[in-house]
Amino acid sequence: MAATNEPDGTIQGGRRKLRPLIITMGGQRQSHLESMFAHPTMSAHFESPVFSPGVPQRSIRSARGLLQVANSAGLLPQHEWEALSTTGEDLYHQNPLTYLDCLTGPGRSSKPCDDPVVPVLPGREGSQRDKKLHYSIELWWKSKSISRERSVLACFLAHLIAMKRLVEEGFDFVLEDNVRVPVGEETCEAEQERKAYCECAERIWATLDASTKLSSASSKPPTNAEDSNKQ
Repeated sequence: MAATNEPDGTIQGGRRKLRPLIITMGGQRQSHLESMFAHPTMSAHFESPVFSPGVPQRSIRSARGLLQVANSAGLLPQHEWEALSTTGEDLYHQNPLTYLDCLTGPGRSSKPCDDPVVPVLPGREGSQRDKKLHYSIELWWKSKSISRERSVLACFLAHLIAMKRLVEEGFDFVLEDNVRVPVGEETCEAEQERKAYCECAERIWATLDASTKLSSASSKPPTNAEDSNKQ
């Protein structure tokens, strides 16, 4: 029996449509995915995709660019970002080389200092030198040494941004824009059969169901028998 959409947005059989979030740099890949998810076989099981922008490696070549992306990924301490996005912006427009001085004070962002303008977050790990650094400054300094691997860092940050959105906005899964599903022209009968059963949707639901069961099991308090076994 063909899957049909109910008035509340669910598919006949009780399941709602899945919500995809796709990392993309735009262009033809994004257009292809929009067309793919608009196909009747896919639209019966998935909502229209939402796109999360990729991170071009050239955008993280400067301290300002890197830290803006890192903040979007949720990596920066809030008090550091508040300084960077206000005082730091003013300094940047006067002289880009003084951007990080908003954390340490004038002319002191090139080395650790004992009395920075913005406090270093307590509990830093690493060497004694690292513990004196703001997270933002340490991230920038260490990112400069990766050279040709900057594209890997950009990809990693794009995934962190998408994962943050996944949690905050309630998407079901994240994809890269190189995924493809074999959909195409079909007879009416074959199309109805594929609408009723979409293997990629079933696999995603199986993964989500397994994750939910695992989370539920891990959150349960141990039983007396389990406590005895541990002892």
